Amino acid sequence: MKAKRAKTKLNRRSHTRFFTPKLWVTESNGNYRFLVPALNISEGGIFLKNRIKSSSDISQLRIPLGKVTVVVHAEPVYDRVMDGIFGVGYQFINL
Repeated sequence: MKAKRAKTKLNRRSHTRFFTPKLWVTESNGNYRFLVPALNISEGGIFLKNRIKSSSDISQLRIPLGKVTVVVHAEPVYDRVMDGIFGVGYQFINL
């Protein structure tokens, strides 16, 4: 049985996050494409550093995981400073 993490005011995450110091993600929305570093990733989403929330509702993310690149659609859900680094948190919508 899979253990569930309690959702509290301080910890609203449903999934464990993994810090990704060397992960670079390609974000595409409309005619724009960005190569940005990720701060962390979880089963439910990803936090991309040095980004501001765009006006686009959905972005396509290409995430290299070893020899495989995973392509997902994600929705920007917040932008903030995390651990002294600004960026955008995305929630996966088709994973």
